[in-house]
Amino acid sequence: MKHLRILLINSLLVFGCISNTLGQTLEKWFPKEDLMKVGVYYYPEQWPKNQWSRDFQNMAKQGFQFTHFAEFAWTYLEPEEGKFDFDWLDESIALAAKNGMKVILCTPSAAPPVWLTEKYPETLMQNIDGITQAHGSREH
Repeated sequence: MKHLRILLINSLLVFGCISNTLGQTLEKWFPKEDLMKVGVYYYPEQWPKNQWSRDFQNMAKQGFQFTHFAEFAWTYLEPEEGKFDFDWLDESIALAAKNGMKVILCTPSAAPPVWLTEKYPETLMQNIDGITQAHGSREH
């Protein structure tokens, strides 16, 4: 019985040390103030450029800490095959940073441009019956 008590006490001491060390490590990598970030979707390509600054200011004022965009922007990023335009994206990322917000960039594959599906119709989805879906359905 005495050995069992000593084993239990030692186990609790070891567990306490590990928990304390683990807690300090977790806090180092995952500070409590960073555990619940709040963000907002934004589509700068859908708004007049002269409104972007106001929009980012308002998002920051409302307490949003990050935004994400570009998941439906393929046609703006690559308006023609092999021709890319990142200027609007660079500018909107800079505005987000200016207002203290982080940006999560999404892959734009949810909305391929019409030039892609016209040139490569095999990229269009087919339903379970093998019928090819038309361009423009969401996340096709």
